[in-house]
Amino acid sequence: MQMPHVLLLYPKTGFDYGSTVAPPHSLLAVAAPVLKAGYSVKLFDQRTQTINEDILSRFISNDLICVGISSMTGTQIRNALQFSRLIRKLTDGKVPIVWGGAHPSIIPEQTVMNENVDVVVIGEGEDSFLELVRAFESKNELSDVKGMMYKNGEENVKTEERVLLDVEDLLPVPWQLIDVEKYIHRDMYIKECSRVLDLGQTSRGCPYQCGFCCSATIRKSVLTLVTLHI
Repeated sequence: MQMPHVLLLYPKTGFDYGSTVAPPHSLLAVAAPVLKAGYSVKLFDQRTQTINEDILSRFISNDLICVGISSMTGTQIRNALQFSRLIRKLTDGKVPIVWGGAHPSIIPEQTVMNENVDVVVIGEGEDSFLELVRAFESKNELSDVKGMMYKNGEENVKTEERVLLDVEDLLPVPWQLIDVEKYIHRDMYIKECSRVLDLGQTSRGCPYQCGFCCSATIRKSVLTLVTLHI
């Protein structure tokens, strides 16, 4: 078994049953360029897999460059912190822990203050995470990696903002990292559909600013109101 260079963890969200359990699109997205660059990636999704100390310890080796954890605001933070503490213990603090996702993107300062978080990727993570992996591997300075915040002693350093990606440049989804069958469900609304798979990231490129959604805040988009005169 090839040991992973990068370990990616998707914690339970607290709302994990039936068709609500969609593929971990955020981690699949950041894994794609890392795989293309030649690194080995192992992805765990706590919603569909048992993840404990014994299981994680099997994938900890000198080949491990970093661990990435995704989190939204809410219950998922608690589970993500449990993973962070466990990874710290298993690696003796020698492997960087990177957080990404909606919650750390919106409040990176608070997130990186936690003793078990080393780096926060802000916003879209495909380019930032790959550059981080390369920087960790070569032991280069992190200050040149755009779109993140990291600890530098007692100081938190926020790097230059990264421009949003062109969706035409996105890589194919690395479905081989997950058991796709675990994400196929009976549709919640179209009752006659028994095998439905959520294939997309519907928030990427969304032009709206719904109050219940963090997408606009992460994109820092400006709402333009158009008045139609009849």
